[in-house]
Amino acid sequence: MALITGPISTELGEPKDLSPAGIRDYLKAQHQLLADAFSNGIFIDYLLGGRAMVMDRLLSALWADADLHEQPLGLFAVGGYGRGELHPYSDIDILILGEQSVIDACAEAISAFTTRLWDFNLDIGHAVRSFDDCQALARDDITIATSLIECRPISAKIEMLKQLEALAFDDSGWSTETFYHAKVQEQEDRFAKHDDSDNRLEPDIKNAPGGLRDLHTIIWVIRRHFRTTRLITLVDEGLLTQNEFRLLDEAEQFLKRTRFALHIAAGRAQNRLLFDLQAAVAKMMGFHDPDAKKQIEAFMKQVYRMTLRIGEFNDMLLQNFEETVLKDPSDATVTQINSRWQIKNNHLELIHPNGFERHPSALLEAFVLLAQNPELKGLRASTTRQMYTARHLIDDAFRNDLVNISYFMELMRYPSKLPEILRRMRYYGILSRYIPEFGPIMGLMQHDLFHIYTVDAHTLQLIRNITRFYTGTVEQDYPVVTRLTQRLPKIELLYLAALFHDIAKGRGGDHSELGAIDAYNFCKHHRLSEYDARLVSWLVNNHLLMSMTAQRKDISDPDELKAFAEIVGDQRRLDYLLCLTVADITATNPELWTSWRATLLRQLYHGTTDFLTLGLDSLPGRSAYIEETKADALALVRPSIRSPAAAFWDQWSQEYFVSHSSDELAWHLETLIDAKPDETIIAIAANQTATDVGSTQVLVSTPNRAHLFADLTACFSDLGLSVLDAKLHTSEAGRSIDIFIVQHESTCQPVTDADDQERLLRGLEQAALGQYINQAGMRRTPRAHKYFNLPAKVMIRPDLEGRRTLIELVAPDRAGLLTTVGRVFAEFGLDLSTAKIATLGERVEDVFYVTDSHGDNLYDADFIDRLKERLEHELNALSGALLDAES
Repeated sequence: MALITGPISTELGEPKDLSPAGIRDYLKAQHQLLADAFSNGIFIDYLLGGRAMVMDRLLSALWADADLHEQPLGLFAVGGYGRGELHPYSDIDILILGEQSVIDACAEAISAFTTRLWDFNLDIGHAVRSFDDCQALARDDITIATSLIECRPISAKIEMLKQLEALAFDDSGWSTETFYHAKVQEQEDRFAKHDDSDNRLEPDIKNAPGGLRDLHTIIWVIRRHFRTTRLITLVDEGLLTQNEFRLLDEAEQFLKRTRFALHIAAGRAQNRLLFDLQAAVAKMMGFHDPDAKKQIEAFMKQVYRMTLRIGEFNDMLLQNFEETVLKDPSDATVTQINSRWQIKNNHLELIHPNGFERHPSALLEAFVLLAQNPELKGLRASTTRQMYTARHLIDDAFRNDLVNISYFMELMRYPSKLPEILRRMRYYGILSRYIPEFGPIMGLMQHDLFHIYTVDAHTLQLIRNITRFYTGTVEQDYPVVTRLTQRLPKIELLYLAALFHDIAKGRGGDHSELGAIDAYNFCKHHRLSEYDARLVSWLVNNHLLMSMTAQRKDISDPDELKAFAEIVGDQRRLDYLLCLTVADITATNPELWTSWRATLLRQLYHGTTDFLTLGLDSLPGRSAYIEETKADALALVRPSIRSPAAAFWDQWSQEYFVSHSSDELAWHLETLIDAKPDETIIAIAANQTATDVGSTQVLVSTPNRAHLFADLTACFSDLGLSVLDAKLHTSEAGRSIDIFIVQHESTCQPVTDADDQERLLRGLEQAALGQYINQAGMRRTPRAHKYFNLPAKVMIRPDLEGRRTLIELVAPDRAGLLTTVGRVFAEFGLDLSTAKIATLGERVEDVFYVTDSHGDNLYDADFIDRLKERLEHELNALSGALLDAES
């Protein structure tokens, strides 16, 4: 394999000084020359070949300097270096080859050579093997077998090269067929590691589906069979058309340039387009826009477009290779389905070369047949190619054809196959043509760490999650929603809501409202009843309602539950909404689904069900509800403390009783009934540390004082615990009962270890007494969080009933945030009653219910403005957003 260097080879220098300093200077100069050439738009293959040439010249000089060039040994480049595709900081893999006797005789010189390679700080991997070793290892290891077929001599005699090639292409080890199937399996394993998605927001442009490794897989297969690495060979062999080759080459060149730029921007080997590198790489790739966000979006959309294209060609070419090269056409089994379609070797094939032009509806019929025949592996490569060229037939007339409308709705009735079918439709460009609104969200980024996929990939993940619920494959992890999904009267309505829930993102305006309109129109166009169309539209419009209510509202308050129930209206809507909500959260980012979130949603679902079952007006009022809760609590405590319970409870306001269940009231009573007025009591609820709850409930009762909340949260933060929820109450005598729900920040698990619990109790005791020394600043902010350093936003308004003031804040997630908020509240003389904490990727969306020191709502507009300004200033100072703005 010859290096492709073009005119740049004449500009590259030779190493003259082989001292460590001389070598480093040589490499630095050549690196800068290639980086400058990249900026000047030099053809990327010349740059990659040029980088390989630089290393060839250096290694050849060092090989000769070690007097190894006169020995019957060979020095070979392998891997990407062997292909002549060496990016600025790529691994440099070499093979030293010879007879074992020669290797043994030259062991000292070889050791000196390999040791010397480390002197210039390059990531060099080397193997020293005999021919017999190579042959034996290659037979058992597809990776080694692959490396041998792309070996390139750096310093080796022609006889040795011929001997190595004979070994590499020996069919007794790997035939073309076994090699092909091994590489396909290797690719499937690689896809599985990336969750079969090419659209993560920080994509791996080398290894993820649609990345450069997909091209390498094709190259390895054709290298093994055709003895070439040139993709143009696929045109010569009839596996690609000239136009298809042009499109594939364009995608390959784009991703190669992107990876080259990524290495330069990172200053090291890097294959993931990390958030903090995307702007620099976009600029190097020629994307310019005064709005940095739009610049990155345009660049990343092109990245996703090209990876999608490479994925399409990878799928088509590998299948085409199998059909035309590996399989004997005379052995094909053919079963005709109808006048348009037949099954050939378990693949669906269009019978007539112009079948789509004759019957455009076959473009959708194909996917219905795939859904109806689960034994089918997919489309024949020839049919895939025909589909690509016929996509333009999907126009308004096509979408209005009742046959096509029926075909699409038929797909919704095959839940187990639907995720794969829609993935194929997206892949082949059919989905975005049949639903034009889907096109703009393909490759659309979502600029946060809350979402880890592009909008289209997230949508397909959501649909896959619904199928997992419906088929019961995840019942152990999602028991409630699995059973609920399986008993929904029309599963297709849930799928349609999922398909449209984010379809209006990126348009401006409220994407839920805009998407609801699209969903309603689509449903009516597809002949759904008015009721069903309105249900789908309502689900799209309210797809965030349940998660936001559970995370940001005080759902222990019956008034909040009633307000949510009034919006939902009936049980059927509630059932559909819970299924959509859980599927949406887990498709947004699997790490967001924790036992605590599951507990909140279950509590909201069951509480709302009670309201809807009994009727919104039939449940007891607040006073009656409190008396019922007290009575239930008394039944749970020791008889000896039932009499003094009334005196204990008389100290607390109504908010205390509506904020806690009867179980919790009983626990508080048992723990605090004998407490002295000035005593500090700290306890961990024994029944609130189970893994299925996902959190630990902690009680702190002590004489109230300013900064108490700030000191307690500082302790939690220093111990690596996240506060998920807090309810704080102060008696008329000035005693507090503060209840915190916490979990380990790193694992999202409760505090169950005895030593951890002991450290927590000791720390909280010091904090309650005002003796805790805050260790803020010891925790480091994650890399990606620093990139999303947006200014804090604070909104202050009355709560639902006007009894308390609600403070909502959105800010970057930083250690010490709750402590900072608590200190501002103390400074302004506020009493905090409830805190709802939600961490969404790189940001927090927290809600605090407060009153003034007299227990009243906040009314003074000037006071509210000063409070808002102070909170935003302190939170921005904490996150560094002020410094970013000033710089």
